[in-house]
Amino acid sequence: MNTRHERAGHSSRQGPDGQRPVDAPAGGRAARFGRLPERVLPEQMVEESPSNAPSDPRFGRDPDNDWLIRYCA
Repeated sequence: MNTRHERAGHSSRQGPDGQRPVDAPAGGRAARFGRLPERVLPEQMVEESPSNAPSDPRFGRDPDNDWLIRYCA
């Protein structure tokens, strides 16, 4: 029987166990991607590290003398 499924290159033949035969590349894919990875808990997704000291809010500049840089330089 030459169905559209077979003309597209897909096989409908079944093996002796009732399953379609598995070729080598498909077997490798099934071994690699055939199951989901292990579950990661939300507690394991958070990394805690000590924070740095807060930075200087003025960035080392003196706002009282800032007009000198802006208008006189």
